Amino acid sequence: MTEKLFEQLVNEIRNIKTNMVAKDDLKYMATKDDLKSMATKDDMEQIEMKLNRNSEQNNRNFNQIVRNTEHLSDLFESKKRQERILEILSLRSIEQESELRD
Repeated sequence: MTEKLFEQLVNEIRNIKTNMVAKDDLKYMATKDDLKSMATKDDMEQIEMKLNRNSEQNNRNFNQIVRNTEHLSDLFESKKRQERILEILSLRSIEQESELRD
């Protein structure tokens, strides 16, 4: 039985050595100062809230841009219509002036 116990202890020590962190491995671990500068859950929630607000604002801006574009299209069509009217009136005016001279 002592030999069996000894074998278990040896196996346990081997497992510990296999899974044990070496000093070189620790240089890649975060220090206390690193942990202090990391974001907390509250920080992440605040960031998420800000992102949501920004997303909502982006959606409002996009919708406004769409409305402005539609409005510009309407204005452009109105301008074209007015230009045609001015052209017709100009032609009439020239014709009338020509008739008056004759």
